[in-house]
Amino acid sequence: MIFIEKSIKSLFIFFCVALVIIISYLVYIQVYLGESLANDSRNRRVAQKESNFIRGRILDRNGEILAETNDEKERIYPRGDLFAHVIGYVDSIYGKSGLEAHFDGELLGLKGTKFHTRLLDRFFKRPTIGNDLVLTLDARLQQVAYDALGDNKGAVVAINPKSGEILACVSKPGFDPNILQDEWSRLLKSDDAPFLNRATQGLYPPGSSIKPVVAAAALENKVITDSDRFLCDGREIINGYEITCVEKEKHGEINLIQAMALSCNITFASIGASIGETRFYEYIKGFMLLDTFELPIPVKAGRLPPGGAERADLIENSIGQGKVLATPLHMALIASTFANNGVMMKPRLVSSVRSREGRRITSYPSEVLNAPVAPDVARKISEMMIEVVRYGTGKRAQIDGIIVAGKTGTAENPGGGDHAWFIGFAPAGNPEIAVAVVVENGGYGGVLAAPIGRKVIIKALSL
Repeated sequence: MIFIEKSIKSLFIFFCVALVIIISYLVYIQVYLGESLANDSRNRRVAQKESNFIRGRILDRNGEILAETNDEKERIYPRGDLFAHVIGYVDSIYGKSGLEAHFDGELLGLKGTKFHTRLLDRFFKRPTIGNDLVLTLDARLQQVAYDALGDNKGAVVAINPKSGEILACVSKPGFDPNILQDEWSRLLKSDDAPFLNRATQGLYPPGSSIKPVVAAAALENKVITDSDRFLCDGREIINGYEITCVEKEKHGEINLIQAMALSCNITFASIGASIGETRFYEYIKGFMLLDTFELPIPVKAGRLPPGGAERADLIENSIGQGKVLATPLHMALIASTFANNGVMMKPRLVSSVRSREGRRITSYPSEVLNAPVAPDVARKISEMMIEVVRYGTGKRAQIDGIIVAGKTGTAENPGGGDHAWFIGFAPAGNPEIAVAVVVENGGYGGVLAAPIGRKVIIKALSL
């Protein structure tokens, strides 16, 4: 009898605890997750309710319409594939992606629209007009970057180094969201990966475009000084690993500025070996290379294995080969950090959310992301990057009357031809624009990527 009473009491306690857990879970869903679940673009009820909404517009920084809903309630994209990787798409069959998906609630007016406005819309049975999304992108600069890439696969990212605003974000090849249903099957089967946003998700060995970071790490860790001299014979064994300069060119006795300008692999491999894998890894982390940020579109983190790598890996990583990988966005942020006296600003794609009447609902101000390099070291690296463009491998980025700082890169690609890189900023004395360009299988960075960067910089400074 006593045993039965204890069992009943235990069972009662169990059900009471289970009931409390269930109630707590339901409260959590209703109170804390209710709005996000209700407005989630994957929620079928949202799709059913969309017939009662006029989706808000997406605008560039100057008010040019990049996405809107026409009278037939069809979502149209006036610039075709120009912004497709950033804006994404809205499709009745294939769903939503990009900014269209991330800001679905705002664009539908489910977020940010005043309650009494939605109530009146429902009472008078009129459609709710969603809010507008204002981007930091400039359609004019986006077009120039797009055209400059031509028929090449690759990406261009342009950033205001002082604010973190992304002014251009181009990836090729792409897709036209206006004809998505007609092209979907072909796009999925394409070997060119047109849905991949190479600007934020493409991982590439950065090649010599990583050398400004290596030089900064060495100077800050006092491994070298900017007055040290180095000897390059075109080929050298460092820590048991063979390093050669391009075409085994012998640079002779050079200083750090000349090593940067001429992109001397032997000098930078030697510097990397002196830094050591632990300090190298920590310094790379400071430049946020291994982070994804908080952008409203997918971003892949760069890659660099932590300590424990073989010596050969460290040597290769020091010249942007080996196991180090980065996206064009990360490399643009590296350029912008040196342009901004060592301060990295948080990258931004969206400026604000506004009502159709222009009332600002949400703003996204500039924020400091990190300060990975001391101001005096950043200035020294900037001076080196100026010489890269003045007489070194980046001469094709020169602009009459404007001092450009830059660094080229030629990254070996196990799957094909070398990738071409260019990162840079201008005007060097008071930078307004920082860029990163990668051209897949483009060969030497100074030959193909640098002229693309030049065109983007010229346009940015003319706006």
